[in-house]
Amino acid sequence: MVDNEANCLRDGAGNIVEYYGDCLPAVDGEEFNWEASCDHLKIDAVRIFPTADENIRVQAAAMTMYEGEDLSVFTFVFRPFQFLEDTVPYTVYLSNQIMKQQVNESIFAQQRFSYYTWEFSTGSDFDFDPPVVQSTYPAFTGEEQVIPRNTILQVTFNEAMDPLAVAGQFSPPNGTFSHIVLNTSTINTNPAADYHPQFSGEWVISNGYRTIEFVPNDECGRNACGEPIYCLPVNDKNGEDRMHALLRTARTNGVDAQDFSAIPFSGIADVSGNALDGNKDGVRDNKPPINDPFRITIPAQGNPDGAIDERLADNFYWTFRVADEIDNTVPYVQQVFPGLDQEDVVETENVLITFSKPMISRSLSHIAIEEHPGDIVDDSLWFRTRSSLNGNGDTVAEIDHRALGPSGLDLYYFTSIPTSVRSLNQNCLYPGRGPIGTPEDERNVSPVCEYDSESGVDRNCVPVTFEQTKDTACVQTTNQDVLPILQPDIATCLEGMKQEIVSPRFDNILDEGE
Repeated sequence: MVDNEANCLRDGAGNIVEYYGDCLPAVDGEEFNWEASCDHLKIDAVRIFPTADENIRVQAAAMTMYEGEDLSVFTFVFRPFQFLEDTVPYTVYLSNQIMKQQVNESIFAQQRFSYYTWEFSTGSDFDFDPPVVQSTYPAFTGEEQVIPRNTILQVTFNEAMDPLAVAGQFSPPNGTFSHIVLNTSTINTNPAADYHPQFSGEWVISNGYRTIEFVPNDECGRNACGEPIYCLPVNDKNGEDRMHALLRTARTNGVDAQDFSAIPFSGIADVSGNALDGNKDGVRDNKPPINDPFRITIPAQGNPDGAIDERLADNFYWTFRVADEIDNTVPYVQQVFPGLDQEDVVETENVLITFSKPMISRSLSHIAIEEHPGDIVDDSLWFRTRSSLNGNGDTVAEIDHRALGPSGLDLYYFTSIPTSVRSLNQNCLYPGRGPIGTPEDERNVSPVCEYDSESGVDRNCVPVTFEQTKDTACVQTTNQDVLPILQPDIATCLEGMKQEIVSPRFDNILDEGE
């Protein structure tokens, strides 16, 4: 299904350019018809069905966003035309008919399996609760925070958001994504004002669709791993520039004050189609009008033009300052739970990792947990990482997982954090610094590794060396003579951890005791 001619893109010769994965524009005051207005899901490529009966196929709209200069496609949103049945298990099946972009080859080519599938169950309730902003970095707590210009901006919501509403290329003045706007310099209602930022970038989504992060396009150096870093603009002669950030909520057709039902594609909304509640009061406010897609309207003193201030609810607005400096501080692990070599961990206990800085959310997917021995349990270990900021503004990664030690088995779990994990200043994690020691109290958490970068003094940290053969902390207390704490890399560490003399199999211990 392709949009009608009035809404189709055209090339220089006036020919229609096919654009898949979109919908016709919504009209205020009219109920949106997803089936009539949107491209449809190819049910041979993606099958959604009640787990008990795969012959029943769920019909749905299929939407996507095009990313980068090459218009790559990574994220899809499938919206069923009818509500799913309540309290019913469903299966999603991605078949080998899904093809790679610009290559006549299945996405599962050269893979062990020619499909991917997962299951979920519906509840008995509908989600009518509006999303709210849970945290921002930089934060605004009554005083503008000053950040180095190589800082990635971060916004975290309290629930999963519609990626089509919060992620995209920010490229004024001719871009198409304007639900989140960044302005520098003076902004007011004067049409001649220099309000367009002289930069562009991309908002990307991660953390279970709860966190978005802005990556500028302006390359400005290299991090400790030799990778490029990107910077926000600083134009002020004083070496510091104010930046204004605005999250535009979606328009609504609701009549009731608590009805946040969003008009599709009109602004920020969650995956259930509820508009952003910018001031967190649970009361729907009319979205302020937009005078310019890439201009935040803040009326001049006295408001001579009668403009409506876009800082009003239910938009979300904050400011911060960008300093003309680069932060090269390296992040490290401060604390972990369960504690080091902790025993008798509850099988449903989540793993917590506290870092020394706010981290890039999407990089935390590189954290891994390995189960040992891996040949005992039939059901392979799954895990997923979510993150949030603590009271100090640092990231805490929380890892949910399949039950540990299922069926009463005693197993080892090795958690690894590679250098590909990044902080918001875009520097790579140093794997040689982290907590060491026994738990300090009954909570069974590790001691807090504290490091002063100016004095070089640390406390409760692994002894650091910058020798390439000893720059990875391999922390265990079982046998440090056989497996020294400092190792060359994670792979070597894990192989050492699996040695019988370091991590003896409990079934062998039982055999010897019989």
